[in-house]
Amino acid sequence: MMPPQRTYTTIALALTALLLTGYASAQSFLSWSEKAQEAQRRKDDAAALDAWSNALQLWREKDGKDKKSQALRSRAEILDKQGDWKRAVQDLCAAASIEPKNAAIFHRRGRIYLDHDQVSDAISDFYKATALRSNFAAAFHDRARAYEIIGDAEFSREDYATACRLGLKEACPQAKTSLASRKLQAARTKTPGPRAQTQSGEMEDELVLPPAPEQPPVLAPDEPAPAAKAPVHSEPTAKAPAPAAPLVLTPDEPTPAAKAPA
Repeated sequence: MMPPQRTYTTIALALTALLLTGYASAQSFLSWSEKAQEAQRRKDDAAALDAWSNALQLWREKDGKDKKSQALRSRAEILDKQGDWKRAVQDLCAAASIEPKNAAIFHRRGRIYLDHDQVSDAISDFYKATALRSNFAAAFHDRARAYEIIGDAEFSREDYATACRLGLKEACPQAKTSLASRKLQAARTKTPGPRAQTQSGEMEDELVLPPAPEQPPVLAPDEPAPAAKAPVHSEPTAKAPAPAAPLVLTPDEPTPAAKAPA
């Protein structure tokens, strides 16, 4: 039989080990991830942000890289919502390094770039997203928006049309509008005219008419008609007589005698 003192010591050690195991379990990546998800369901962004940060600090290889990528993307959503978009981009860059073939990551990062006027970076990310997923309608739609911002109507129309064809209905009106605008622009380029402002505030081209022909002057009843000008004929200039050609004599022919003056 075990002495009482030794029995108490064994029980104490067992309880301590159990407590430490429970504490470690409560401080794991998985436990904090669950807390973060619960906070998001409650729409408590502050608590969710802290929980995701704690989860990422406790992440280990055994937890899986895909879980870490998901945690980074979730935290990026909250950071962007709170206005800290640069940290959100950093989290998405880290997620992209873990999952370089995840089109959704590049699309989300492109959206953040576009919302904060980083149009070139946004277009680059949208290209990556559509290259990884050729039927990514939302990425084509957002790339069309980016091209529209920089004034590239041709590429914008093509991307709107592609998004519409892939089933994104909200892109269809823009595709039609862009095509109509392009036709109108082409027409204006061929026949440019001065710009005028309509009552609605929009600018439109004025109709350019050819100059009207000159009208004859209208005379009063008692005013005599102006006399017609006589045509001016120039006198022909008298031509001087051509000089007489000298006589050509043969060797045996005598020279004619000069005439005496009258």
